[in-house]
Amino acid sequence: MAHELDQSVRVHQALHGYEDGHRLIASSTSLRSRDQKTMLIMSDVSGAGANLEATGYLTGYPLADSGFYAVARTWAATEMARPGCVWTHTLLVDFADLANLSAMNFLDRAFRRPPTDLDLNGYMSPLTIEKDSSDPVLPKTTRESLKRVMYALYGFPRDKIISTSDGDSSLISFLVWAQQWPRLRRSFRFCTLAFADRSSEGAQFDLQFTPLRDRSIRSRFNDTIDADKKDLSESSWLEEALDDVSRGKDGRLRKFLKDVGGDIAGGREMFVPLCMLHRMIPRFGADSGLIDNAIELIDSAFDSASAGSLRSLLFAAVARHPESLNDRSADFLLTHISLLNEISLDHAQELGQALWLKTPDRMLDLIQSTEPQATFAKKVIDSLNKVKLFEVIKQQPYLLSRLLEHRPDLLSEPDIWSVQGDWVQNIPLPSGPDAGSVLTAILKARRSDLAFKAERAFGSTAILRTVSSLLTEGKSSSQEYSAWFDVAMSHPSTVSEFLTTEPTISMSLLLAIATRTQPDTLPNEIGADPWATAVEKSSGRLDEKSQQFLAGYLLARAFGYRSNSQTDLVAYGFDEVYFGALRDRLAENAWELLQRALPRSWFSEWDRCQKLRDAITDLFVNRDLPAEGFTRITRDISVFNELARITSYNSRGRKYLKKVRGYLEASGGSRSMIEIIEKAI
Repeated sequence: MAHELDQSVRVHQALHGYEDGHRLIASSTSLRSRDQKTMLIMSDVSGAGANLEATGYLTGYPLADSGFYAVARTWAATEMARPGCVWTHTLLVDFADLANLSAMNFLDRAFRRPPTDLDLNGYMSPLTIEKDSSDPVLPKTTRESLKRVMYALYGFPRDKIISTSDGDSSLISFLVWAQQWPRLRRSFRFCTLAFADRSSEGAQFDLQFTPLRDRSIRSRFNDTIDADKKDLSESSWLEEALDDVSRGKDGRLRKFLKDVGGDIAGGREMFVPLCMLHRMIPRFGADSGLIDNAIELIDSAFDSASAGSLRSLLFAAVARHPESLNDRSADFLLTHISLLNEISLDHAQELGQALWLKTPDRMLDLIQSTEPQATFAKKVIDSLNKVKLFEVIKQQPYLLSRLLEHRPDLLSEPDIWSVQGDWVQNIPLPSGPDAGSVLTAILKARRSDLAFKAERAFGSTAILRTVSSLLTEGKSSSQEYSAWFDVAMSHPSTVSEFLTTEPTISMSLLLAIATRTQPDTLPNEIGADPWATAVEKSSGRLDEKSQQFLAGYLLARAFGYRSNSQTDLVAYGFDEVYFGALRDRLAENAWELLQRALPRSWFSEWDRCQKLRDAITDLFVNRDLPAEGFTRITRDISVFNELARITSYNSRGRKYLKKVRGYLEASGGSRSMIEIIEKAI
């Protein structure tokens, strides 16, 4: 057997000649009967009246039943008494060896005309032929003849081709034959000197040369194309083929043909499209239009059941240029995506991204297909960053529901929720550890229309917690979340629990809740007032007017009957409201809210500070609030002095002040406060 790197090839041989008729004289192997008959016919003279020169001529043809390709040289047997006798030495090259030969002309050295003594021993055993590492020299005149022959052979692939033998027919035949891919090689038929058409039914000769000196012989060739009479047209494929011939066994085209030709159905008609593809593929990066041309060519020239190797090669070549993908090339890649398991792509990720951008619906379909296509699509879609995903989704939002089946993590991206469409109503909102990030994304996307859906999925506590976090970031205002507060406030007990249990709460959130509820809205059946608890652990700052409103709200709640922490609420709100009123800078909405909670009075309506002092002392005395709370109403000692004075106006008040004094004395409280109380009572 021969290999491309082997230095020799082993072939069988046979000798035909005249002995009581033309017949097989010797052979190193036996053939199937049909092949024996074919070889007997082909080894005879190539036409009546043949006038052979001393060098004879070559004939090449397949012996398919026996698995050999026959290459024969025929000489005139002038030593025979009978005119027209010939000797034919045939080399039988195994089809497997034929596929691995990079050149053919070295076979010519193995032909031997029988000696005069007809010693047959040399023909009875196989031959080992040394290969020639050098390529044959191609004279300029031979190149022109070769060009015409190749143009006719492959430009008219269904026809028989004839040309004039000008002493170079053997070299041309060997060069053409060597360039072909293995399947075409073993079906190629040629004769370098034919005196009549050697074709038979089912065995058409591709190339035959006729004698130069006797042009009348051409009349014996019917339905043929004369290569010498065809006008050559400038063809890129022909230049590609000729350039390859000039490079000999190092030609790139022949390697390409060998790589892809194994599963191509067809013969010579495949040569031109293959040459064109070989020329196009390396230029894909420089000219993206060639990709479409190549795809169109392969779809039109090759049937879908064959050319798998060629499609794999083209697939890999197109895939290496994801930046050049258009609808046509993307469709080709996805149609042949099964070839992924046959090739290795260095830039599979870039390819996947390009395919997503061009045909996202088909990429999503691919996930439901068979392996390895499904794995490829999954890996691509899993690895796509949000920029690539949103680039498509914004244009084709109907794909979003399908995409989210495979990329639920995208629900945590605000950009997803900014996409309008029915998908929003149909998508299930997740629970578990991802719920918080999804809710944050919905809020950041300003999807207030989803507030009720989110409240049912995540609950009011989650909404309040998320809003608090966003307000703490300082990138939004509470007004943007009005709809969210509305749904959260519909569950006052949940809001109370949130204010009580949340580790830290932004002041902005407390203000937002206060502006959307009444002071007595939130329940406080047991334990500390949720408002008092929340204020104690609040974070952030409010502007003066907002701070006054929140203080007025909490002070109004203290005047109500729902809070268990009235003294704490008074301690938080009194000074803020009182000194705002004292300086005539109190926010009107704070006073309006508080005024509704204060007891009505016929006096001092114009003096807000007086009304506050009267109301707060009545609150502590009439409800007998804890004495320690009275000491925390204000941080200003002069205001405390005024409150003590007002409280002492009646016996109940003086009695209450005595309790306050007792508390201060027992707890080691402020001596100034004790002295003020003693003076008042």
